[in-house]
Amino acid sequence: MSIENALKADIETSYFEKGYSSNNIDGGAGVIATSSNINVKNCTFNDILSYNDGGAFNFKNNYRVEGQNLNFNNVTSLGMGSIFQISSNNPSKLNFNNITQQNTGNIKNLSMRNGGLIMK
Repeated sequence: MSIENALKADIETSYFEKGYSSNNIDGGAGVIATSSNINVKNCTFNDILSYNDGGAFNFKNNYRVEGQNLNFNNVTSLGMGSIFQISSNNPSKLNFNNITQQNTGNIKNLSMRNGGLIMK
């Protein structure tokens, strides 16, 4: 899912499964969001792999990002930020509550190039 320049984007009660982003995509096999206000609530991410940065999410230059009640199982990135890659040229408000993760950042015989569960 790709979101750009959204005044308000709500992603609620969604299930993301078997997502993959290849080496020609910036990352975020679940959600890529740029220059937006994002709310993600009550979502589950299973079996997600990103070749580049941010396994489930790649957030760039967003104004506000909020996440609540998020579950991650077998989610990783081969770049950095096995769940999140978050970057911004300007101040951003980030708030995450009640996040569970299992088997993130782990792929047998492969390792992340730069590591980290969440990278900024």
